Amino acid sequence: MKKLVFITLAALTFGISAHATPPTDGECIVADPTGTPLKYRSAPYGKVLGTLKNGRKVYIIEDYRYDKNGKPWVEVYPTGGGDDNSLGWVYLKYLRCTMYPK
Repeated sequence: MKKLVFITLAALTFGISAHATPPTDGECIVADPTGTPLKYRSAPYGKVLGTLKNGRKVYIIEDYRYDKNGKPWVEVYPTGGGDDNSLGWVYLKYLRCTMYPK
C-alpha cells in the first residue's frame, strides 16, 4: 500500500501523463528540403514511427542529441491532429525553429 501511495504521489508531483502538455517556447515547423514527408523515429536512426508533412508544427520536447555521425536530432511532439501525435525523434536540419537559427 505504501508503495502504491508513493508511486501515485511521484506521478502527480512530476506531472507524468500519457500526453504531457508540450512547451510552447520550442515550436518549430517541418521544412524538409526534399519535399517528402519527414520520418520521425523512436530514437535517432531508430524505428520509424510515422511521417510529418512540410509545414506541420512540432514542439521540441528534449534538447538536441548528436548521433554517431555528429548530426543533431531533437525529440518532438507533433501538433495539429492526425494519427501521428506521439513523441518521436527527427533530424534537426529538417526543422525551421526560431530557437535554433540556421
